[in-house]
Amino acid sequence: GRAGHELGDYQTLGDMEVPIVNVDGLWESVDTTNDSWAYAWYDENWKSPKQILERLVACVARGGTYMLNIGPRGDGSVSARCA
Repeated sequence: GRAGHELGDYQTLGDMEVPIVNVDGLWESVDTTNDSWAYAWYDENWKSPKQILERLVACVARGGTYMLNIGPRGDGSVSARCA
């Protein structure tokens, strides 16, 4: 991945990047339920279930994997919008 100095066995695309064409080799796309990687009370730009499913299908259809990040609160709970 991008933090592994090209030493891993697969590549990680840019943050929240879903390719529009096939990607050679093993790869993953990492995404979030909104625009933040951690809990952010002010971030209300939620992806809809349909958008998340479309992004998942786009990645798998192009030979990749899809990792969806959620940002839990400090007590470990998550917003109903990302559950």
